[in-house]
Amino acid sequence: MSTMQTPQTAKSNKPADMSATLTTWALALAQLVSWGSVYYSFSLLVVPMEQTMGWSRTATNAALSVGLLVSGFAAYPIGRWIDHGLGRRIMAIGSVIAAVMLLLWAGAHSLTVLFVVWIGLGISMAATFYDPVFAVITHRYPRSFRNKITLITLVAGFASTVFIPLTQLLVGSVGWRTSLIVLAALNLVVCLPIHVLAIRSSKSDVKSRPNNAEVKVANDAATRRALRSPIFWALAVCFTAYYATFAALTFHLVPLMVERGVSNAVLVTTMALIGPAQVAARAIWFTFGRTVHVSTVGIIIVTLFPLSTVILISAGHSPALLWLFALCYGAANGMMTILRGTIVQDLMWTEGYGAVSGMLSFPSNVAKGIAPIAAASIWSFARGYVAVEWTVFLVSILSAIAFFVAVRVSRHALTRTARCRVQVITDNSTMKIRAARSEDLDAIAALLAENELPASDVTPDLLRDFAVAEDAHGSVVGTVGLERFGTEALLRSLAVAKPKRSAGLGSKLLTHAEYVALTSGLSELWLLTTTATEFFRRAGYALDARPSAPTGIRTSTQFAQLCPSTAVCMRKRLYPLAPSTLAVGETAKR
Repeated sequence: MSTMQTPQTAKSNKPADMSATLTTWALALAQLVSWGSVYYSFSLLVVPMEQTMGWSRTATNAALSVGLLVSGFAAYPIGRWIDHGLGRRIMAIGSVIAAVMLLLWAGAHSLTVLFVVWIGLGISMAATFYDPVFAVITHRYPRSFRNKITLITLVAGFASTVFIPLTQLLVGSVGWRTSLIVLAALNLVVCLPIHVLAIRSSKSDVKSRPNNAEVKVANDAATRRALRSPIFWALAVCFTAYYATFAALTFHLVPLMVERGVSNAVLVTTMALIGPAQVAARAIWFTFGRTVHVSTVGIIIVTLFPLSTVILISAGHSPALLWLFALCYGAANGMMTILRGTIVQDLMWTEGYGAVSGMLSFPSNVAKGIAPIAAASIWSFARGYVAVEWTVFLVSILSAIAFFVAVRVSRHALTRTARCRVQVITDNSTMKIRAARSEDLDAIAALLAENELPASDVTPDLLRDFAVAEDAHGSVVGTVGLERFGTEALLRSLAVAKPKRSAGLGSKLLTHAEYVALTSGLSELWLLTTTATEFFRRAGYALDARPSAPTGIRTSTQFAQLCPSTAVCMRKRLYPLAPSTLAVGETAKR
C-alpha cells in the first residue's frame, strides 16, 4: 500500500486546487466590496447628508448602532441556515438587500427611512460580512479553511484603502445620493454574481453530501454542546470585551488626540498607519502562520492589544509613541479578524460552526453598538478621556484573561482525553489490545464478515496498521485498522465480536487507533459508516462530504469501490499530545 500520492494523482487534483483558489479570491473581492460599500462609506456620507437634511450627528449614529444591533441578532439564525447548506442563497440575498437598502437610502427624506435602511443593512451585514463567508469556507474546505480565511481577510483589509477615497471622490463629484446609487450597483454587479457562482449550491453533489436530517441533528447537538462548554463562554467574553474596546477606541481616538493637543499632522499620520498595520499583520500570518498554532497567535494578539493601550496612555504628544501605538493597535485588530474566524474550529469543533459563530457574534455586535455611547458617557462624567483610556485597558485585560482560560481549558481537555486513552490501552487486565499479525488475517476477516463489513481488500501488508483485541483465552474478539495517506488516514474495519459488544470494546479499540495515529504524527482521521454515525459523533467525529476527503483517501478501495454511496462520511482532526502524556504512553507500552 502506498502512503503517498502518485504524480498522476497530484496532477489530477490541480483543477480542483485551481477552482478552490479562484473561489477564494472571488469571495475575497466580494468581501472588499461589501465592507467598503456598506460599512466604510458611512463616515464619508454622514456629513454631507446631515448638511442637506439637517439631521443631528446623534441621530445618524444611532441609526448605525441600530444596524449593528440587528446584525448581532441576525447572526445566529443566518449561521444556522448556512450550516444547513444555504450559504449560497443567504449571501446572494444579503447582496440584494444591501443594494435595495442603499437605493432606499439614496432617496431618504426622513430619519424614519434612515433607520429602516440600517435595519435592512444590519441584516445584510450579518448575511455578507466575515461570519457567513467564514462559515461557507469552513464547511466547503475543512482541511484548508485557515489559509483561505487568512487570504480573504488580507484582501478585504484593503476595503477602507479602496472605498474611502472612492466614496470621497464620488461624493465630491456627484453628491451623496448618486454615490449611494453607485455603491448599490457595485453590490449587484460584483457581489451578487460572485455569491451565486462561487458558492456551491445546496443541490450540488446531492449523493455525496451527508443526509440533511443528519446534518441538522448534528449541528443542533453541536450548538447545545457549545452552550455547555466553558471554552465557548470564555471565547464569548474574550471577543465581546475585545470588540467593545476596539469600537470605543475607533470612534473616540480622533477626539482623544484632539483633546491632548496633538498636532493635525501627527494625528493624520497616526490614523493612516492603522490600516497598513492591519494588512501587514495579516500578510505575515498568511506567510508564516502555517508553522504556528492558532492559539499561540491568539495569545500574541490578546497581549498586544492591552500593550497598545498602555502605549497610548503613556504617549502624550510624542509622535513616535503614537505611531508605535497605531502599529500595535492595527496589527492586533488585523490578526484578531483571522483569529475570530479560525479559533472556534481549533479549540472546539467544526460542526454547527455557523450557528456557534453566530452566537459568539451576537454579544460582540451588541458591544460594538453600545461601546461608543458608553465611552462618551464616561468621558462626559469624568470630563476627559483619561478615564476612558483606563477603562479600555482594564476591559482589554479581561479579554486577554478570557482567551487564556479558553486555551487552558481546551489543552487540559485534550491532555485528559489522551491520558484516558493510555489508561484504556494499558489498564484492562482481561483484554489485551496488540498489533495485528499475519496469522490474525483469517480471524479478522471472520469478524468483519460477522459485522457485515468489507474484508476483500484486507491483505497481510495492510495488517501492519491494524490492531486486534484478545480475550483471556487468546481469541481475537475485536479489530480496527488505519490506512495511511500522508498525514491523514482512513479509520476502517472497526469490528467487535457480538458477545463482547456490551463491554465497550469498540470504544477501547477506537481510542487505541487514535492514540497510535497521534503518536505516529497523523493529523486527521476519516471514515465511512452505515450504522454507527452516533457512536462516532460521540467520539468527536464530524459529518462531512465524501468529495472533501483527501485525494488518497477518496481513491482508496473502501471509498471508491467497497462502501455504498449511502455510507456517511465523517472526520476528526487530531492534535499533538503533550510531552508528559507521550511519556506516560511510552512507559505504559514498555
